[in-house]
Parts: sequence; C-alpha cells; structure tokens
Amino acid sequence: PMDVEWAKDGDTGELFIVQARPETVQSREGSATLATYTLEGEGTVLVTGTAVGSSVATGPVRRIARPDEGDRFR
Repeated sequence: PMDVEWAKDGDTGELFIVQARPETVQSREGSATLATYTLEGEGTVLVTGTAVGSSVATGPVRRIARPDEGDRFR
C-alpha cells in the first residue's frame, strides 16, 4: 500500500500528487481499529473547510488567500 497526498488546484480543479511513500501507520493497525477523539473545550473558529483527516490536532494556523502570500508559511 502507498500513502499518497493530493492537492487540488482551486482554479482549474486539477489534482496533483504532492507526496507519495510506502504506507506504514495504517498497515500496523488492525483493520477493525476505530479511534475516537474528544475536544476538551471550544475555541474561536479561525477558518472552516473540508476535513482531510480524521484526528484532532493543535498548533499554529497560517491562512493564505493567494499564492503570492506563500512566504507567510514558515
């Protein structure tokens, strides 16, 4: 199995493979494993969108609206 990460061009709808590597994490887990996550509190919503994962994470958020703002990712 392969772990493939995709990116979709917001203007053209084209899909691009941005990373591909042999899949390791899921293959070590049992196929019947179900993880659940619970938020301990509610914070201010910074952005909304479509989820691309199924877990909960924390960390800095940087939102860019245009490609020329890419230097804001550090």
